[in-house]
Amino acid sequence: LSKDVDTVDSVIPVCLNDSLVIVSVAVMVIVIIVVQTPILIAVLVPICIAFFIIQRYHRRTVRQLKRIESNTRSPVFTHLSETFTGAVIIRAYGATQRFIRELEERVDLNQLPSFTSQAAYSWLQLGVDGLANAIVFLSSIFVILASGDGGDIGLSVSTTLQVSSMLTYLIRQINDFESSIVSVERLTEYSHIEQE
Repeated sequence: LSKDVDTVDSVIPVCLNDSLVIVSVAVMVIVIIVVQTPILIAVLVPICIAFFIIQRYHRRTVRQLKRIESNTRSPVFTHLSETFTGAVIIRAYGATQRFIRELEERVDLNQLPSFTSQAAYSWLQLGVDGLANAIVFLSSIFVILASGDGGDIGLSVSTTLQVSSMLTYLIRQINDFESSIVSVERLTEYSHIEQE
């Protein structure tokens, strides 16, 4: 419960703020790119579609992994609480190793979604980097063909190089926000439980 409250109080506002900042910067970078090389609009549309497909697939995956991780966290804390409460009895019966094994199994089960989530973020980084590199390459080619001016080429390359890190960070913030909504759902469920 305290983890969910902390998420609602700390994580969600930061994710929203960071997302708004990154969206405004990304819009400005895209405007600079389009003003610099208008022909790039024809290439940006399919790349944006691919970006949204990758983001949507990743978002669903991370949301479910967060839900699984939240659901497997409670048994770990329950087991710890019960073990602390009955520590004297557990030692008296010589069941210490059995309880340690049970805790390790529950912790391992709880950590699986976290490891899978990290792998999903690596997959996301790979996809976004590929799209961003395509934008950098194509914008550089189009600027060279259109004007060949060194200043234009420098501006185009420097602004498009920012795209990869911005897109990855934006997706991560949006996904963190959406997966943090799981905490809001859990708190809502807790608030609707009838008191004894």
